[in-house]
Amino acid sequence: MKNIKALLFAFVFLFSSHLMAQDIHWSLFNMSPLTLNPANTGGFEGTFRIGGIYRDQARSALGNAGYTTPSVYLDAPVLMVGKRNWIGIGASFYSDKAGSGGLSNTAALFSIGFHAPTDRKGNTVFSFGILGGYNQRSVDTEKLTFEDGFGLVNGEFEYTGNSADLDRIDNNSFLDFGGGIMLSSQVNKQTAVNVGLSVRHIPANYGLIEENKDRVDIEPDTIAFKLPLRFNLHGKFDFDMNKKWVLSPRFLFSTLQKSSNIQIQVMAGRHFNKAKDVTLHFGAGYRLRDAAEVLLALDYKSFRVGASYDITLSSLNNINNSVGGFEVGVSYIATIFKSADVKPVIFCPRF
Repeated sequence: MKNIKALLFAFVFLFSSHLMAQDIHWSLFNMSPLTLNPANTGGFEGTFRIGGIYRDQARSALGNAGYTTPSVYLDAPVLMVGKRNWIGIGASFYSDKAGSGGLSNTAALFSIGFHAPTDRKGNTVFSFGILGGYNQRSVDTEKLTFEDGFGLVNGEFEYTGNSADLDRIDNNSFLDFGGGIMLSSQVNKQTAVNVGLSVRHIPANYGLIEENKDRVDIEPDTIAFKLPLRFNLHGKFDFDMNKKWVLSPRFLFSTLQKSSNIQIQVMAGRHFNKAKDVTLHFGAGYRLRDAAEVLLALDYKSFRVGASYDITLSSLNNINNSVGGFEVGVSYIATIFKSADVKPVIFCPRF
């Protein structure tokens, strides 16, 4: 019964959701800035930024064979170009493991961002970035069973493991590249806007299953061996309603070949002191035709901690009983001031 439930979940999961099982995705997408858009690299005030995010889902249907995705990142502004422009560098790492077959996707990505203020006060900044790195895909073949692997053993029909499909499995690695642009603007004292566009997988060839490009060209619905381009269009808006409240709507629109993912979120923040260095954010979001999102975050000085919980609204609800995925994320911006070089002064009074 458990295996049947897992099989049903995998079938519905693959054919009713959008980008799932094809590429990593987050509900707290703004807490993974470098994978969202490499133009975010070094785009902050501080010495360096470090953070991480973890997503867990499908355990109600698959148990320990659920979907897990931990990720960490580090970036910093490192070089001034002229009087106002600067360059940032960063690195991000993630490891996505999916399903009972242990299909894993592990990546180490490095990014460079260039930031150019368009006015003297730096209220509006245009940024662009590039990203590249190493990606490895693998699957645990010992956890897979195939139809042609069953046969008669001592007069009994059982799985022998002698399947021709096993010879087609090829765990391998590939290089992955991307880029992005972004515009950040402090429109006035009450309003800040951030919008960007990024693309991933330029190009990215992989061969988890034997290469047979002729078959793919003839039957485009079969497994492709060139990972299609992924585009992310994202935006975030902050409106200070008064001295105590801030409203932050945001969106993410992603496309990957014939699949798409649309997320719309609204969060409200409550400042708890005049310095605005303690703020509690809460809100909700909606992933089109998939799930509702419950969102929570806390800012304390340079720290941010966030959490989300997805409530399944699609046909997956019949299998996982509305128990969706959850995420936790944390980020910290460090500011290290250079100690002043004070030369001693010998006071010599006159007589």
